[in-house]
Amino acid sequence: MRYFVLTALLLLAAGSSFAETRYVSDELTITLRAGQGNSYKILQTLRSGEQLQVLEQDGDFVRVRTNRDLEGWVRSRYLAAEPISRMRLAAAEKKLARLEGETRSLREKANALQEERNRLRDKLRGTETAKTSLEKEAAELKEIAAEPLQLREKNQAMKNRIDSLELDLAKVERANQDLRNNSQREWFVIGAGVLGAGIFLGLVLPLMRRKSRSSGWPDLR
Repeated sequence: MRYFVLTALLLLAAGSSFAETRYVSDELTITLRAGQGNSYKILQTLRSGEQLQVLEQDGDFVRVRTNRDLEGWVRSRYLAAEPISRMRLAAAEKKLARLEGETRSLREKANALQEERNRLRDKLRGTETAKTSLEKEAAELKEIAAEPLQLREKNQAMKNRIDSLELDLAKVERANQDLRNNSQREWFVIGAGVLGAGIFLGLVLPLMRRKSRSSGWPDLR
């Protein structure tokens, strides 16, 4: 009994290590039987392209397991190591459809990225235009803000000029007044001199006439 169990375990291990995938050959319908030969019971009919897991091989027969975990024997010449052309074509078409879908997705993403790039470029241009406009407005505001300061400086300069002119005018007026005062003094002195001379002559001439008469001098008249 112990030897039987050991043998069974060895057979299971060998079967597991031997397991590989095979496919029913193209355009065939074969039978999965309970044993090696046509005398054994048919367990299932296998169509071409069906995937089978090989458990062991004995001569022309291979023990396999189907996708529904049904085990049986089939002739090895009806099996192929690769899927049939119809399956390969279907797989290729499926792969092609997947690639086409990925290509469409990538193209859509590329278009979306291009649209986003164009939107960002337009936004950047708008930002640059707004920046230029703001810089122009800032320069204008700076000029406007500088105008009161310039006007204040001009007004201060004009006030200083007016003050200086007023000082000069006051000096001129004082000089004119001094000249008028001097002129008046000169005329007063001259008038006083003339008056004094007239008085002097009025007093001296009569005396001189009387003296000349008394002294016998000829009358000057």
